[in-house]
Amino acid sequence: MNRRSVAALFLAVAAPALGQVRALGPLTPPPGPVSDTGPSLQDVEPRVIVNAANTPGNSFAEFVISAPGSYYLDRDLDLPGTKTAIFISASDVTLDLNGFTITAAAQTALINGIGVSADPNQNNVRVRNGALRGFGENGVALGQRSIVENVRVIDTGLNGILTGRLSVVTDCSVEGGGIAGSGGTGTTAGITVGDDSAVRNSVVFDHRGDGVEMNSRCTATGVAVNNTGRFGIIAGPIAVIESCRVQNVGSDGIFGQDGSVITNCSVRDAGGIGIFGGNSSRVAGSVVNRTLNGAAIQIGSEATVENCTAAAAGSAGIIANSGSVVRDCLVNFAQADGVFAEDGASVIGCQIRNSGANGITGIRRNRITGNTIDGFTRFGVSIDEDSLIDSNVISGSLTVSSIAAIEIGAGFSRVTRNEISLAGSTGVPEGDTGSYIVGDLTQGIGSVFFGPSNDTTSPWTNVID
Repeated sequence: MNRRSVAALFLAVAAPALGQVRALGPLTPPPGPVSDTGPSLQDVEPRVIVNAANTPGNSFAEFVISAPGSYYLDRDLDLPGTKTAIFISASDVTLDLNGFTITAAAQTALINGIGVSADPNQNNVRVRNGALRGFGENGVALGQRSIVENVRVIDTGLNGILTGRLSVVTDCSVEGGGIAGSGGTGTTAGITVGDDSAVRNSVVFDHRGDGVEMNSRCTATGVAVNNTGRFGIIAGPIAVIESCRVQNVGSDGIFGQDGSVITNCSVRDAGGIGIFGGNSSRVAGSVVNRTLNGAAIQIGSEATVENCTAAAAGSAGIIANSGSVVRDCLVNFAQADGVFAEDGASVIGCQIRNSGANGITGIRRNRITGNTIDGFTRFGVSIDEDSLIDSNVISGSLTVSSIAAIEIGAGFSRVTRNEISLAGSTGVPEGDTGSYIVGDLTQGIGSVFFGPSNDTTSPWTNVID
């Protein structure tokens, strides 16, 4: 097909379409003012200004929202602080603070900035986009199925933000406050939520109570807490605490009850325990640096700590209760034991350095395998009875108070394939085996030690340098 044929074919196909375009009419707008051609914002989402005419107050509230709907502020509210600023008595309410601030001039009365009724059936209240300052009780106090987002609360007497169950607090900040709870009564927090709730991407600092308090089955993600009088984050059973940062708190940094999962968190300068996980909990990928009076990490029974760092603990680096597992962790400069393992707990593949007492202390039925222990004040590994100590590397310089690399108490343990290299011998019992193993290993109490005094060709032999 030649070029003329192609051009003719294009015109034959395009001509009807071009005719249709011309039939649509001119693009020049008609004369006169421009008017709306679609529904207004009020038609799409009717919104009501919070003021004396639309939401009149009563004896205990400056403004009362008594009907479902969408409400907003059109100005800052500077109030005396003798009444609740906005009281919401209806369900299904959205209150947009619209970037404005509600301020109470005094904290003399225990009143809320924004509060709801005591009706347990009230739900679905949403508060967003603004700030509250200086109320004597709570900044925002809502019921179940509530949402608080992009709200800043400053210097309130009790809680900054308080919600019921099935609620979400997101992108909020709480600064200061907790005056009425000063002294650590445990009744105040920057953010408090009920069961099955979530706190996300929020910040609490300089609060005199706890940073964040959560009930059962709650989640905290991306939360930062700095400088609180008590706990950083405290949660009920089956909590999930992920990617949170806690610093400078008076008590425990992160406290999760039974069944909690705490991952990728950091705690620095806690007055108590750095991270606590209850029975059947999991702590993973987290870092604790400096605790004053507690362990860096402590877990209950049948729990797990893995891939964590515990540094400069005021007590033991890691404490694992019965049946728990500590795996692939780094422990450094604990003032007491590097790892303390209760009955049946295992310590596997850890690096433990510069411990103030023993590198690892166990009780009975412990499995201590594949660890590197460098620097300790008493024993590298100290076990009472009925345990396996296998494939560990134990090294360091013995001090006057150091006794031996491995201590077996009552016996019935197996000591195999360990590599022991110690410099100095002050205070160490004489003899091949005695220098490294304290306890009667050969006279009928059931322990087995493969080393220089036994068959050095065995694959189970301990290597002593």
